[in-house]
Amino acid sequence: MKKLFLPLLALLCLGLNNTANAQPCNVSNATISNVTRVADGGGTCTLKFDLDFTVDNNGGSKIIVVHLWPALVYPTLPYANATNAAELTTSYGTITIDNEIRAGHPAPTYMAYPFEAGVTNLVTVPTLIRTGVSPYNFHLSGITIPGVSCTNVIAIKGDVWATNAGALNTNANVHCVTQNINLVAGDPTLSQPFKTCANPRMINFIVGTTSATAIQVTYKIYRDDNFFSSGQPVFNPLLDVEVTNPGTMPLTVSSSTNAPVTTSFVGNATPGENSEYWVVATFTPPPGQGSSSSLAKITAAGCSSPLPVKLVSFNASRSGSNVLLKWETVSEENNAGFIVQRKIAGENWREIAFVPSEATNSGAQKIAYQHSDINNAKGITQYRIVQKDIDGKLSYSEVRPVKGQGQVLQLMSVFPNPAQGGNFSILFSTEDAYDVQLMDGSGRAIKQHMSVKGSKTFSSILKGQYLIIADNKQTGERTTQKIIVQ
Repeated sequence: MKKLFLPLLALLCLGLNNTANAQPCNVSNATISNVTRVADGGGTCTLKFDLDFTVDNNGGSKIIVVHLWPALVYPTLPYANATNAAELTTSYGTITIDNEIRAGHPAPTYMAYPFEAGVTNLVTVPTLIRTGVSPYNFHLSGITIPGVSCTNVIAIKGDVWATNAGALNTNANVHCVTQNINLVAGDPTLSQPFKTCANPRMINFIVGTTSATAIQVTYKIYRDDNFFSSGQPVFNPLLDVEVTNPGTMPLTVSSSTNAPVTTSFVGNATPGENSEYWVVATFTPPPGQGSSSSLAKITAAGCSSPLPVKLVSFNASRSGSNVLLKWETVSEENNAGFIVQRKIAGENWREIAFVPSEATNSGAQKIAYQHSDINNAKGITQYRIVQKDIDGKLSYSEVRPVKGQGQVLQLMSVFPNPAQGGNFSILFSTEDAYDVQLMDGSGRAIKQHMSVKGSKTFSSILKGQYLIIADNKQTGERTTQKIIVQ
């Protein structure tokens, strides 16, 4: 199977922040495709992808440069002259294109950053295709970003600039620039994909998003054509057979409201029962702002049983001496109920209540639960929900912290600090939404969480010293705090 274009990262919005000396490069249609994440053995992954964009020729644009940053540490650079290594210390790295057509150089090629040494090169596989003349269309292959989350949405910001300067040093003039290009990996989100073989045979998955504002998402389901590339299944929308049975679309989702989907698929009597299945969920922003897609694979061999319970939300909030816990489930099956546990500083986890299941039958129905806990503790209390199957098996939720009664917290509290066993939580003293990033000692982003409200728990973090960066999405205010993991 040929590895064909699939937009998995895409331009959500394109903002121009032009300097006094540089004209806009008029970059458009920025799209990243063929995305994979490969575990690096250190608890993080290397992100691999291709990048496409269109740019005006600006009188030639002999050299075109692309810089990419983690969205939470994106700077606004002046671009009066070529960027230097100090300005790029927080970036993922740079892609540089020798775009000049001359004797012995009939087509554009990648090149090392020529303006200053010490700038990270993101391209490892030298494949570059340019079509068109005015404007140019570029397809860049083999871009790698190490040290990213293996599961979380990856938010990226980028700049594209060009120069026709003869002297290639930090004094080279920037002739055009487009700044603040926003790219998102894995949004909308797809989670818990599986299929059941008991009649009626169904495909199941949950569509979500990191957006606090509701968005409209559509999806398509494909059966793989069973042709493997390098031993691995590769999605190909031209060769893989669409088997979408959509039901109601589009789906409306937000960061607080997911959309569970259950739909039928081909049965045992028809070829394809044991194929790979692909689910593609797509969000299309307003015209001219690209699109964003996510891909999920449903494995080939055999059929999985659904999880007994899908916990889609869990929140804890304090009002005086009362802490209200709320959670929501879908697709409960063989569920006895929920054990409510809390942990106050210096104590072990303690069971405070049991809430029986309210499910009347299995299926993708939403059920809301809540429990009120009288809690006069003066320090931070942690809560979790333990789901109990009828056969006694237990599944644990994420931890939700709440402040103590009358406790005045910093804007962002981190506890415990130092953290033991790689687990700790952050708690905000306001109800605003924050973009949160965990950085290691080298400035590499280890974890990213978008639009966090109230609190967030980190788990399985390796030993070391880290910096937590939280940006208020409403005010832009930045808060930082160090954490030691022992």
